Amino acid sequence: MSDIAITGLHVICPVGLTAAHACAAIRAGVSRMAEHEGYFCIPPEGPLAELDEGPEPVRAARVPLLSDDMGGAERISRLALLALQGIISETGFRRQDMQRAALLLCLPSPEEAVASWNLGPEFVNQLSRRAGVGAWALVKTIAEGPAGALQAMETARLLLAEGRIDFCLLLMADTLVEPERLTVLDESWRLRSLRNPDGLLPGEAGAAILLESRLAAERRGATILGLPGRVSASKEEVTVKAERWSTAKALCAAIRPLLEGPQGEVGRYTLCNLNGEAYRAHEWGLTQVCLARELPAEQALVHPAQAIGDAGVALAGVAVACACLSFVHHYAPAKAALVWAGSDGGGRAALVVRPYEGRA
Repeated sequence: MSDIAITGLHVICPVGLTAAHACAAIRAGVSRMAEHEGYFCIPPEGPLAELDEGPEPVRAARVPLLSDDMGGAERISRLALLALQGIISETGFRRQDMQRAALLLCLPSPEEAVASWNLGPEFVNQLSRRAGVGAWALVKTIAEGPAGALQAMETARLLLAEGRIDFCLLLMADTLVEPERLTVLDESWRLRSLRNPDGLLPGEAGAAILLESRLAAERRGATILGLPGRVSASKEEVTVKAERWSTAKALCAAIRPLLEGPQGEVGRYTLCNLNGEAYRAHEWGLTQVCLARELPAEQALVHPAQAIGDAGVALAGVAVACACLSFVHHYAPAKAALVWAGSDGGGRAALVVRPYEGRA
């Protein structure tokens, strides 16, 4: 039985400005992929050069509330701000509650294009000021990609268990549509274009997840949207930047402990951050082969990047939101959702989310 509960969700993404709208659109297959005139892909060479009909704008999914000329740091700030303001508004989270709450801010790892965005302490302070909120009991920044965002769920569990806080807010924001970041992806042969048909389509999103003790949530009569289990994590040695395929050892190590229990209970319904790259598809395929005895034969797979593009860190939050709302609205194909995510740096993390079915 989970000892923590999700009592608030908010998502801001290209296909929805709330968690309910975004998850419904993703379920329906709605997409906002469109040509991004702010960046033109590197032209193909060799035999593919004859397909070149001039500058090729990248196809990307962008949040409609953000202007096209907004820079990377400001885009992430706005996405985080909108997610924070949204969850405060929807849950009735009060200023006095923040004094007993931890803020875990999940951001992209400080890679080449992101390092200059200065996503440090001043970024967090500015975010709180712009949101008009008071001081938090604890603030922690986690810059370890999507897997780090899932691992933040375990950090929240430990903080709540210590009793120093009553609430923990996970705030995730990321954008891959900023020209400087697109350049890095394109030069690394990771951006989908004529010269690289199995690359990713960039996107962006912000997500917020409010967590608290399950017992405390039940006592105050809060609406419980989902029950996250413990997080299992590992580290892949062969990253996406290597010249070899992933070994899938880390993803297997992260998922295998979660499959213990009744046969077929976990794994029938999976949500993840597959993004169109052959590297990740190969890793997931190899994982299914290695775990063939533990994973059920019939599986439903949801990967939100198909609708909103690769939204980096925020994809983890979007996946958790999709799992929770599928339970709330009774269209989940199973009674447990396996959620996993991989980071470019090699981190792999997974957890199981279950529906709330009343007091134990």
